Amino acid sequence: MRLKDLHRPIVFLSVAGVVAAAAVYAETARVIILDQWNMEADARMACAPPVDKCHDENTKRAREFANTLRALFEATPSCAGVTFGAIVSAFNASPAVEGAMRKPHWVLLVSYRPDLHGYYKATWSLHPAGRKTRDPGEKGVLLPSLKGPTVISSPPGTPETPDTIVRRACSVVAGQGGKVLD
Repeated sequence: MRLKDLHRPIVFLSVAGVVAAAAVYAETARVIILDQWNMEADARMACAPPVDKCHDENTKRAREFANTLRALFEATPSCAGVTFGAIVSAFNASPAVEGAMRKPHWVLLVSYRPDLHGYYKATWSLHPAGRKTRDPGEKGVLLPSLKGPTVISSPPGTPETPDTIVRRACSVVAGQGGKVLD
């Protein structure tokens, strides 16, 4: 056997190791946390020049989009076994969401820009996240801590509908309605 023939099994084992590690993470982290707080901020930034009426309308539409995502996570069969929650404020998450963030989880980042994408589409990405530690009752900003690269996202510059976002995110996290944290 020649030395150059030895690299093939090593490359295969390296790729297999990465795939196996992602599979283990997906198996143990069956929680998706929507960063709704930043999604709403992104929608408000679409207002130029900043106008209160535009801010209010875009925030309302972003919340409607988030509620649609929430309902679809609960109703979509491919999300069975997946738990979905949202950070609606950087300073105040529900105890259930904060508890879920203390374990390995996924972060769903949604760029909701009604001025660019229309009212029913958004670009998005899904990232593995590390455990978020904060003592109960501790004050301060609660933000997702991204642990790795984007695992799946909308194609560059191509916004997608909520049902496509949910279906594709759940295909990574569960491989198969999910549970919603309030």
